[in-house]
Amino acid sequence: MTRIGDSERALRQQSMLMLAIAVIAVLATGTWAALPPPPPPLPKAAPAGAVNGDDASATGIDAATWQVSLWRPFSDAPPPAPKPVPLTIKVFSILRQADGLTAALDPGAGAGLIYAKVGQQVGNLTVTAIDEQGIEVETNGRKQRVELRP
Repeated sequence: MTRIGDSERALRQQSMLMLAIAVIAVLATGTWAALPPPPPPLPKAAPAGAVNGDDASATGIDAATWQVSLWRPFSDAPPPAPKPVPLTIKVFSILRQADGLTAALDPGAGAGLIYAKVGQQVGNLTVTAIDEQGIEVETNGRKQRVELRP
C-alpha cells in the first residue's frame, strides 16, 4: 500500500477512537444524571447520659460560639424625608367677600378653576392662609407659598 492508504487508515482509527470516547462520556453523563441523589445523613443520637446542656461540654465545643447573625438590617437610621412635590397650582385671583378672602386656583391637569377658602382641601394640598398677595398651602407637613402675579 501507499503512504496515502496508511494515513487514511490512521485517520479512520483516530476518528473511531474519538467516537468511542464520546459515546462513553455521553453514557456516563446520562447514567450520573439519572441516578437519584444520595440520602441526607441521619442525625447523630445524643449520648445516653447527656441532656441539652451536657452534650456541648462533653464534646468540648461551645455552641454559642457558632450562633452568628450573618445579616442585620440597618435600623438605626431614620427613614428618609419625603421629597418635596413641585407645586403645579396657580393662583388666578384673590376675591374679597363678606365672609373673608377666597382664592381662585387652577390645580393643573385640566381641572378648571376652584374657589378655595382657608382650611379647604385642593387635591393633596390644604390651603392654610390667604392674604392680598398670595396663598400658603401645606402638603405632607410642608408649607409652601404661591404668590399672585400681576
